[in-house]
Amino acid sequence: MRRRLLLVEVGVLSVEVLDSGLETVDVRDGMVAAGTERGSVLATFLGGKCLSGEDEAKAPERYGLKKGDLHLRLHSRGRKRRWVDLTDQPGLNLKQLSSEWFAIREGKITASRVAAYAGLHRYTTLKEAWRIATKRKVVEDNLYMQLGRRDEGAIRDACTTVLTRLTRGPVTCHEVGCFARDRFLASPDGVMWLPDARMHVALELKRPYSALYEEAPFHYVVQCLTQLYCMGLEFCVLAAGIPDGGGCVLKMWLVQFNDEAWERYMEAARRFYDYYVVLDNAAPNQPDKREHIRKEASYMDGYVTLFFSGRVDYK
Repeated sequence: MRRRLLLVEVGVLSVEVLDSGLETVDVRDGMVAAGTERGSVLATFLGGKCLSGEDEAKAPERYGLKKGDLHLRLHSRGRKRRWVDLTDQPGLNLKQLSSEWFAIREGKITASRVAAYAGLHRYTTLKEAWRIATKRKVVEDNLYMQLGRRDEGAIRDACTTVLTRLTRGPVTCHEVGCFARDRFLASPDGVMWLPDARMHVALELKRPYSALYEEAPFHYVVQCLTQLYCMGLEFCVLAAGIPDGGGCVLKMWLVQFNDEAWERYMEAARRFYDYYVVLDNAAPNQPDKREHIRKEASYMDGYVTLFFSGRVDYK
């Protein structure tokens, strides 16, 4: 029996499906289903489309895959994958929210502020961003922040569980301090190792107040781009979760680095910081920015993919 390796396009990803006992492969409505001699395997994605196939004999040599296993492997599109040394960072092992962590952030454009400085934050105006950056306004601890700190561990565990199930795990997640590059600094909520894809991905966690987002908020996408720039990685998992009893209601997006979009947002953030924060010029009131955000968000079309939405039950 001739068996095939199928490459399935899933947004910015390709999913490899290979099995020595492969009998059927069906790609329909974003579902990748493979029937094997040992049973069936089902993985859910969005926008699945069968692209091409290769003979089984060529697949292991070309992709380094083992016969007899079902493989779901994530691949980047557009940029060459490369190994990145994440250890050569002075803030790598700092505990977030510690005095040392706050000190190393001084004078840096942090990832969570880039969208606001570039005029791309849905809720923060340029004037408010200027007031916060120049310490004219102090951001008070609020219920939203408290929920985030309380539930971060549970949401991180749920993300690890999902990725372990979707890939040939076990996926591991490591808490980190911060990463700096040029004038920018990022403090992701974790660095995940995907052993099957043999790559690291950044992790950014959000705890919505009452309901999950319909789509990935764009200011969080910009935050993920900044993290990828500072860390030198290709992908960031953006996850929004609400713990619920013995599990977590979760949505997960994959954000891929986009050079063109990042250059636009980075330059806008730099101009704001240099003119309004460093020189301390009062920032202007910002007119209706919805159309501006829609235009700038279009540069990330095809680079943000929802790949999981559902409930994760803890073991």
